[in-house]
Amino acid sequence: MMNLRQMEVFRAVMLTGSLRGASELLHVSLPAVSKLLDMSERRAGFGLFDRVKGRLVATPEAQVLYAEVDRLWRLVEHVNEVSHDLARHGGGSLRLVASGALATHIVPRVVTRLLQRFPRLRLRLAFMGAAALRDALADGLWDLGISMLPVEHPSLLALGTYPYGLVCVFPEGHPLASRAGVSVDDLAGERLIGVERDALQGEAGNGPLAEIDFDVLVRSGPVACAFVQAGVGIAVVDAMTMAGESFARIVGRPLVSGPQQQVQLLHPSARPLSLPAKVFCDLFDETWLEVFGVPEPVALSKG
Repeated sequence: MMNLRQMEVFRAVMLTGSLRGASELLHVSLPAVSKLLDMSERRAGFGLFDRVKGRLVATPEAQVLYAEVDRLWRLVEHVNEVSHDLARHGGGSLRLVASGALATHIVPRVVTRLLQRFPRLRLRLAFMGAAALRDALADGLWDLGISMLPVEHPSLLALGTYPYGLVCVFPEGHPLASRAGVSVDDLAGERLIGVERDALQGEAGNGPLAEIDFDVLVRSGPVACAFVQAGVGIAVVDAMTMAGESFARIVGRPLVSGPQQQVQLLHPSARPLSLPAKVFCDLFDETWLEVFGVPEPVALSKG
């Protein structure tokens, strides 16, 4: 069985593709890397690399092993970060992962308020898709997660759910922009920009939007809004993307009878919530109500 140092060398060789590259990455001598890699292969009980014309080529077994070693190494790095936070900030830290559309207004607004309460807080944020968010949160790499799509995992607990709908985005001056809301039928004859359904709304893609034949498909709401700004057409995006009027020269109007989804606030059930995490949850509740003016979201115990 390889020890952590041998795993580190194996991972470095996989990342760089050579012993010299691993030596430079780890700031150790080339002979030391070569020796540790030989020990790693003996400990593993099988060859990790084939030598082909002076190059190292990972074996199929090494490819499988690397996926597990890399996952373990992310946990080791997380432990080091926690240790650093405890030494430098006295435990004042929060790691937050969220869906990308929340990055344009909601999360920055909540973070601003959080840092007013905890000025010395060490904050780490990442934005990713629902599946990656679920896995990273379940691995214990993050304290809180905010997902735009339903997430189910035995080790994750939903702290609250927040309903949202879809918005049609028009250039300023477009005839439909004067309406309080628009329907799918109103969009007939327009060049339509859509967000790929798995990225936008998951199962809601089976609802009214399933009838729309989008002319342009992109991977995120902000990109769709940029296309509207450029004059490509009209977009349908989630309400979070247009929150706070973050985009110039375009306006958003609710899609009447459009599918409803729910944002989920999540955390690993085996880990107690820190004080900054609890305060973040409370501030997220307050901010959501201020931005969307919807009835108070369902909130479960944050104990």
